[in-house]
Amino acid sequence: MKKKLIFKTGIMLVLILTLFTIPAAADNYFYFNPQESSANQGEEVTVELWAHADVSLSSIQCHVDFKPGVVNVTNGSEEGTDWDLWSWSLREDPDYGAYLFTPLANFGGTEAGDILCGTFTLKGTNPGVTSLDVIRQWQPNESQPICDPSIMANMLNELLPFHANNGTFTCTGDMPDTFEKDLVEGWNLVSMPLTPSDNHISFVLSSIDGKYDLVKEYTGGSGFADITTMDPGDGYFIRMTEDATWTYDGVSYDSISNSMTNGLHCIGWVNSSTDIPDALSSIDGSYRYVARWNASIQDYEVYEPHAPAVFNDFDTMDKGVGYFLSATTACTLTYP
Repeated sequence: MKKKLIFKTGIMLVLILTLFTIPAAADNYFYFNPQESSANQGEEVTVELWAHADVSLSSIQCHVDFKPGVVNVTNGSEEGTDWDLWSWSLREDPDYGAYLFTPLANFGGTEAGDILCGTFTLKGTNPGVTSLDVIRQWQPNESQPICDPSIMANMLNELLPFHANNGTFTCTGDMPDTFEKDLVEGWNLVSMPLTPSDNHISFVLSSIDGKYDLVKEYTGGSGFADITTMDPGDGYFIRMTEDATWTYDGVSYDSISNSMTNGLHCIGWVNSSTDIPDALSSIDGSYRYVARWNASIQDYEVYEPHAPAVFNDFDTMDKGVGYFLSATTACTLTYP
């Protein structure tokens, strides 16, 4: 009995010693100081980008995603650091949009621990919240991501595993509204009554992702074209593969100023419903008709300024709706 007890006790001691002698997993990561920052619209704040590594590093690259509709990066500085090579730039990612990229190198290696990668000036552009995400993370034994991957490399130039404690930036002011519009299967002609923090369609149409297959913009002489971004003041055709509700957040788009040449234009409207002819008084006498798309019957409806009211299909310009306007001369549509 005692031999069994001694044997079991010995096994437990071996297991305990084994657990305590297994080296801890590397804890390499990026982080921001402060982690949560904010500034008023048009004002600036500085944020530090740091790396933490368990070993000496030879090089670092950091790819930081953000929403330019909420914040701009206006300056970068290596003050307080001692890098042999240091730079920063703003670039465009085809999937995520604008990003901050900073590559760093130290030929003699960094100290292990916390490493200041740079100090950056953030300027609030429009009220809202954006994450500061370290993306395109290139890990050991993985294929290289496109568009300037984030990396940590040791003195043998080997990739190290790492993660990121992402930050947030808040531009204070009038916070974004939310717009909702029911879209039906087939073509829908829409416009944007709110200015989004990110105008890429992947963001603007995220609520209906997988429920549409085409987004088109009317370009005049060349007809319709595929697009990657959407802006207030313009009209867009979205082809839905099923009924869904489109929602997105943004700041109210309250005034419009569209310069037009003689011909057909696809326009949007502001964040309100306005009676015609008041809505189009700035171009009175300079347009032939306005048409909107009735998605429920997949056909056009027309307002003709010289026709009796009973013959017109509608008499208001509504938010979230796109319109074709036939201008008879060069003019500028303004409202209010």
